[in-house]
Amino acid sequence: MSAPAIPAAGRAPLYAGLFLTTAATLVVEILDARLLSVLTWYHLSFFVVSLAMLGLAAGALRVFLGGERYAPARAPAGLARHALAFAAARSARRALRR
Repeated sequence: MSAPAIPAAGRAPLYAGLFLTTAATLVVEILDARLLSVLTWYHLSFFVVSLAMLGLAAGALRVFLGGERYAPARAPAGLARHALAFAAARSARRALRR
């Protein structure tokens, strides 16, 4: 097993970005579950959250089986790109709802 491609000093921003992205996703899921349980049937919110968790697991499986595409050296750039896409998608959704 080789040493990590990211130096120790460069891991802190990566972990901070990963934490913030994961926390934002969790907050969105909790808010969606609360809103759905108020606006629709209570059981439907659990179904939607289960589907979201299935999607997260599918993404994790894709990364696990992705091979070189998800190498540790490419993680910072990929995290930044996907976090920006997540923020843009959430902002666009918010803008379209109004």
